[in-house]
Amino acid sequence: MPWDSLKLNDGTTIPTVAFGTWKLGNGQQTIDEVDQAISVGFNHIDTAQAYRNEEEAGAALSESGLKREDVYITTKYSGLNGLDIETSINNSLKNASIPSVATF
Repeated sequence: MPWDSLKLNDGTTIPTVAFGTWKLGNGQQTIDEVDQAISVGFNHIDTAQAYRNEEEAGAALSESGLKREDVYITTKYSGLNGLDIETSINNSLKNASIPSVATF
């Protein structure tokens, strides 16, 4: 992609530009839009608990055939449903089809 990457504290890099899912809603259309973004070269997908489309973003990433280490997905904690932070974040990981790795 034509933009730079940002070096993270652990030495890995992440693209500075992501495909955002804010106004996509949910359902098959969202999966199709994320699929299209991946097909044109995006490997960083941005979602949030409040967007309620983490599952769709995860489905598109799973269907893409990309290796997990070649994809970045970002989300944001919203405190939905009054859940504690650890449960909420692990739910986001599950929704996005990412193995649970959050430990507190």
